[in-house]
This record gives sequence, structure tokens and C-alpha cells, in this order.
Amino acid sequence: MNVNITVILGACVGAVVGAVIGFAGTILSTLIARKAEERRHFRELGVQVALAKFGHVRDTMQEVAKASRRIVEMPSLDAFLVQGIKLMDAVSDSRLSAEQIAGKITESVELAKGVSQALKRQPKSD
Repeated sequence: MNVNITVILGACVGAVVGAVIGFAGTILSTLIARKAEERRHFRELGVQVALAKFGHVRDTMQEVAKASRRIVEMPSLDAFLVQGIKLMDAVSDSRLSAEQIAGKITESVELAKGVSQALKRQPKSD
């Protein structure tokens, strides 16, 4: 009789441990998936911000070109995309203080300027 109770108790403990491990695994994978989805969403917002800013700058540059009757060089869309994505990375990090976010925004602007200058130095391909 004691052997049967030990076997039943062992099976019950094993089932509980298995359920706890399964539950923990499910929670962990859900958290990872949620974080990845959140990151993707912020990147999409970064692209939308970049496209909106690019469109505004393009329209402004066209008006300047029309008023001055000269060709005005337009910054690259790539630079706007880099800045928009980096901006969303900074804004989405809830661990950062306002000062740290301001620093990240400044870094994103400087990075975008660097990308723009590097692209200007690239030889044009047909």
C-alpha cells in the first residue's frame, strides 16, 4: 500500500512541476513576443515619422527652389529614416529620463546628418 501512495504522490508532484514549467515557458514566450511586437510597432512609427518629415521638407524645398529659381539639394530619405527609427528607439525606452531622451534625440539628429553627408560623398550610380 505504501508503494502505491509513493508512486501516486510522485506522479502528482511531477504533474505539478510540469505544469509550473509549462506555464512559466508560456508566460516567457508571451512576454518576448509582446516586446518584439512593441519594437516592430515603434519602428513602423519611426518610418511614418520619417516619411512625414521627408514630405514636409520636400515641399518646403520645392517652394524655396521655385522662389529662388535655383535647384535646391534635397536631403536623402535614408537620413530621415535613420533619424525616425532612432527617435522611436529613444522614445520607446521607458527606462530613460527626459535628459537621456533629449541626448538620444540629439544623437539621432547627428547620426542623420552623418548619413546624409556620407551619401553625398558616395559616387552616383546609374
